[in-house]
Amino acid sequence: MHKAMLSAPRVAGALLALLAIGLLPAFRRRAGRGHETCRIQAQERAWRDLVTVFEHTTDYVVQTDARGRIHYMNPALRRSLGIAPHDTVQGFDVTRFNTPETNDLFVGTILPAAEADGVWIGETTVYAADRRVVPVNQMVIAHKGADGRVHLYSSVMRDITDQLASRRRQQQENARLLQLSRRDPLTGLLNRAGFEAFLEQHRSTEALALLYIDLDRFKAVNDTHGHAVGDQLLQQFARRLQAILRQDDAAARLGGDEFAIALTGADGGTRAQAMADEVVAAARLQFEVADRRLEIGASVGIALGADGTVGWHTLIDRADRMLYQAKKAGRGRHAGIAQ
Repeated sequence: MHKAMLSAPRVAGALLALLAIGLLPAFRRRAGRGHETCRIQAQERAWRDLVTVFEHTTDYVVQTDARGRIHYMNPALRRSLGIAPHDTVQGFDVTRFNTPETNDLFVGTILPAAEADGVWIGETTVYAADRRVVPVNQMVIAHKGADGRVHLYSSVMRDITDQLASRRRQQQENARLLQLSRRDPLTGLLNRAGFEAFLEQHRSTEALALLYIDLDRFKAVNDTHGHAVGDQLLQQFARRLQAILRQDDAAARLGGDEFAIALTGADGGTRAQAMADEVVAAARLQFEVADRRLEIGASVGIALGADGTVGWHTLIDRADRMLYQAKKAGRGRHAGIAQ
């Protein structure tokens, strides 16, 4: 469970105040027996002041006996449950206001922890008046008597609906930023970090193939027509790669005119060689950019066989070596498979 963000002073203050609810009658009985003193009177006034805090707080406060029957419920919790100020709650079973998940948590975790440690703090869920589920930050205190047995349980709860919504929005934003950080802004493909993350995720996949791709004659396009035209050509080539991939595969632009493809389920290398053929063919097709018809090519290095002993770093090195062999053999072709 997530720990509630309650400071030690607040826990101590809540404990004192909740003790007041249970102990105030005892002070009254002592006074009734003729043993009233100035010290007891001062303590009783202090207890009353602390109880007043709980009568006016927006937190939910409830106190039960050891069997879960309610002795006290503060106005904030009454309002949440739709219980009028003068309606009795004495003897109600507190479980009727908890969700089934919270009741299970009470039995298995909360009550044993509170009995052992005196207090439990975490996140649970309770019902509002319309049976709407409300997430709360909850503190449960076990009050023990002189015999060492628990006689009362006190609980302070704070509605954290807004905090959880804010937390979810932040998580979504973090996920969005993480995705952006792993994408190449020009082509929309994975960048090197995103590609490495994909390979790490599939590091135990034995039937993983890697294609290392380098565009042939791309530098001449940049030198002759400018980087703007070259960027549009890269975007078109990226779209062609995406069109020939399966959903479980990944394509990346590693930088400049270098690309890579990771294929899952490429056992035996047949599919990897077929994909390399498609990549070479896709690069040979003319590119129409700014009323220009441009021709380039692609060389591909293939590596197959990532496993727990060599890992994907070695797989990349193998594919890079095979790419060099394809370039050396005359470009516009693929080389591999390295095992």
